[in-house]
Amino acid sequence: MISLTDQSLIEKLTAVPTSTWKKRVFVSISEGNSRAQVWQKNGTDLPALLAELETQLQPFLKNATYVRVDLVKEIEKKERQAAVAEIRAIERNNYFRQGVAFDNQFQLAFLAEEIQGNALLRPAKDHEPGVNGARMAFDQHNIEGYLYRKTGQKQTFDLSAHDTLYFFSTQGFFYEDGQWLTLATDGLQSGLRQVEKQDLPEVIPPIIKKALVYLRKEIDSTGRFNYGYYPAYDYALSGYNSVRHLSSLYAWLETDHLVPLGEDLARIEKGLHYAVNELTLEKDGHLFIKDNGRESLSLKLGAQAMALIALAKYTEISGDRQFVPTMERFIQTIADYYVDDLGNTTHILAEDLSVKKQFEIVYYDGEAVLGLLRAYAQTKKAEHLELAQRLFNQLIEKGYQKYHDHWLSYATNEILLYTDDERYYEFGLHNAFDNLDFIEFRDTAYPTMLELVMAAIKMCDKLQEQGLEDKLGLTKDQDLHIREVAYTRALHEINTGINYPELAMYMKAPNKIANGFMARHAKFRMRNDDQQHYLSGLVNFYNYFYR
Repeated sequence: MISLTDQSLIEKLTAVPTSTWKKRVFVSISEGNSRAQVWQKNGTDLPALLAELETQLQPFLKNATYVRVDLVKEIEKKERQAAVAEIRAIERNNYFRQGVAFDNQFQLAFLAEEIQGNALLRPAKDHEPGVNGARMAFDQHNIEGYLYRKTGQKQTFDLSAHDTLYFFSTQGFFYEDGQWLTLATDGLQSGLRQVEKQDLPEVIPPIIKKALVYLRKEIDSTGRFNYGYYPAYDYALSGYNSVRHLSSLYAWLETDHLVPLGEDLARIEKGLHYAVNELTLEKDGHLFIKDNGRESLSLKLGAQAMALIALAKYTEISGDRQFVPTMERFIQTIADYYVDDLGNTTHILAEDLSVKKQFEIVYYDGEAVLGLLRAYAQTKKAEHLELAQRLFNQLIEKGYQKYHDHWLSYATNEILLYTDDERYYEFGLHNAFDNLDFIEFRDTAYPTMLELVMAAIKMCDKLQEQGLEDKLGLTKDQDLHIREVAYTRALHEINTGINYPELAMYMKAPNKIANGFMARHAKFRMRNDDQQHYLSGLVNFYNYFYR
């Protein structure tokens, strides 16, 4: 049984500097299948306080999977209107990282993680991540629901009844693998395990392995994924997206370069067969990947391209060429329906093969180039390489480097395997370096940025191997800077983009979501393509810098 009177825990807690003479301790316990129950106790004698809590909570500790202990460090008294204004001014959802008490005795108090895991603060109804501010406010319905679950009694929450609020910070400790982990207290990683730059080579492999445990649970016996969740209330995301199905399989395949796939290869193969058999439409002798939207069916260039990327990666890793004829059919469909003689693209077709949307999103074009090039590596048919070059040349003509898209970075790196055309280097340099400051200081995890940077670094290496750095204006400072940015992004993802158990335990179904990748600012969304982007970026980062 996990003990709250463990001497190492007492020593850690005793060493925490606090601003008040009274010690306020929170203990959170979850058996793994339901959100944590939280108890709070005040006292002056810390060991005695922990002994009382251990006696009180023994039945819960006996069955505990996740246990966390928090000691209040600092308390800041706030007039209600000032507190509400401060919360409202926070730009992003779930970026408020303090606890809140509604009385000075902490009789009604919530840890920061309770607030996040139960959505006690909610964004404005018209909030769109990346478009407008969150404008957070206390959610009376969710607070009353949580108080009922917490106490077993119906309570009315009226914010106007509290003239004063108390924001507080804690030092948390989480029990894992026989020891108490000290959690971070500053910045965006507050409340999560602390990872420093020097820890990256040690922590990335287990992060990948745990993320794969999550991914395995998300694919069923037919090869179909659960699309994803909003984990606070275990809401399953509706719909299904063929691009994300295929990109998840591709990223899973990429992990073989770090963690051998073993039996996972059969799971991935089943997922690929699901895509080919269930997510396709045959029309006029051509094979299309389809998306069944709410109103009508769509045939997307991005999905077509992602099928090539995933199938080519499977062929490369397994040596099994069963999907090569299917890839050739997908390529012929791209050539006949999605790319014209000049290399211009059509992004979405309707079921009757009429144009539904000429342009949807930038990344379809980068995906298309990469998909064609990866497939060409398996088919070795010159017309497939020619088609990719025609498409890419048109992207250069249109100045697509201004979009700074990660698929464009991948595509640039890939096409340079077959040519040393300086135009491609110039395109890749502008695609990465013209946006590097934004990438470096972006506060959300945004994992595609690490993917872009890693592809660009490999391109810079090739450029220097060819002796073109002076001619194309790549300086030593730029080369050093982009590598530093890679470390910054990798560390930021690990500190802010993982639903670590110490956070997941406050959500509705901890065991289901623990150690999966998430988008914190989008209601902790855990979609299968979120797993894809984190996996691809971190695997490429680790293999480049540490292997």
